[in-house]
Amino acid sequence: MASALALLLLLSVLPCAVMAETGGDVGGSEGWFQFESNVNGATVHVDGKAVGTTPYTMSVYTTGAPYTSAYVSEAGYYDSSSQKLTMPDAGKTNTYYFTLQPIPTPTQVTTGSIDVKSSPSGAHLYIDGIFYGTTHQLATDFSAGRHSVRLEKDNYEAWTGNAKVTAGGVAYISATLRHVPTKGSISVTSSPSDAQITIDGNYYGKSPMVIGGIESGSHVVELYRPGYYEWTKRVDVRTGRVTYIDRTLSPEEKPTTGTIGVSSTPSYAYVYLDGVYEGQTVPGRNFIINNVAPGSHDVTLKLSGYVDSSSSVNVNSGQFSSVESVLTPGGSHPAPVDKGSIEVTSSPTGANIYLNNENKGLTPLTIKDLTPGSYTVTLKLSGYQDWTTTAEVSASGVSSVSGTLTPVQEPTKSGAFAFPALAALMVAGLACALLRRKD
Repeated sequence: MASALALLLLLSVLPCAVMAETGGDVGGSEGWFQFESNVNGATVHVDGKAVGTTPYTMSVYTTGAPYTSAYVSEAGYYDSSSQKLTMPDAGKTNTYYFTLQPIPTPTQVTTGSIDVKSSPSGAHLYIDGIFYGTTHQLATDFSAGRHSVRLEKDNYEAWTGNAKVTAGGVAYISATLRHVPTKGSISVTSSPSDAQITIDGNYYGKSPMVIGGIESGSHVVELYRPGYYEWTKRVDVRTGRVTYIDRTLSPEEKPTTGTIGVSSTPSYAYVYLDGVYEGQTVPGRNFIINNVAPGSHDVTLKLSGYVDSSSSVNVNSGQFSSVESVLTPGGSHPAPVDKGSIEVTSSPTGANIYLNNENKGLTPLTIKDLTPGSYTVTLKLSGYQDWTTTAEVSASGVSSVSGTLTPVQEPTKSGAFAFPALAALMVAGLACALLRRKD
């Protein structure tokens, strides 16, 4: 009777022990934590309790109380920083990697480390002019004293400062980078007003008008008003500045053509004039067709999932005619494919450009007539690490790719036996052999 009572007591306590070990109800959905470190065999502490040594896989139930934090420790090393834990989904594994820094002995303490963070992260880190990777970054083995630190990131001002390193210590730097605007504006006025404005072939409206959000650099601006000669000029847009254009248009002696403005609901319909493809409608403004001969013309709009819409429009010399169409759902047809471009630059310049592994030339270069889609862009330059990214090309769009190349670090030469010394020994041995034979 006593044995049966003891067995019953043991069976009642065992589920409680299992629940305490797993941190939740038995039978819940199971997931895992994977703990790894740069030093194998380091002790893993979860919520202050030692649970195993790295590499260590810990099973948890998603129905149980969540675990909150973990760190690792090992004799001869500083404890790692604590990391916040996120409970895994059922059947999933959340992996955490910890870095341990060795504790130098008193006779070894001659250098220190520099820990650099930036907001935003991913800035290129230079210490004493040498590239150390991208932030967040812990750089080690610096002599005690001051060291210059520089952070660089595209579209942000470079950040410079100093790190004071102590033997055996860590100098912490947290830098907030200042964003640099990359766009400007163009203010357009004309006499007479109501001239149609296009920038790099894209219609923006009628003068007078201030157009913002223009990328800095060179752009082609065109002004057109029926009955007047078209005006074209290349202008430079500067970051955070307004470029002013004020133009008096010259009247035609006798206008010979007119203009058609086309809009649609929904937008991005394909526009055909007398069966010839002209482009796509855009939201909020007309798609402009210039230099149309006087007379009656057929304008057809096509958009996948909608019924084709055709309109007859009469064009007069020196006049503006408009077509506004609301498309009806239904129907289908193949849409023409507009090509796009990729503008590729690099620092330093002169890098070989590979587009989907095909060499296209040297930076800087604009690669045109590309079918919309994803492309792999790789930059290669002797003495630098290869740089790769993915660029998305849209119809009639220009994608920009700018790569900062990282110098290749020369391997440290160790005490290998030098070839010249080996050659000298071989010659000496041969000479001795010849002398012995002569004797």
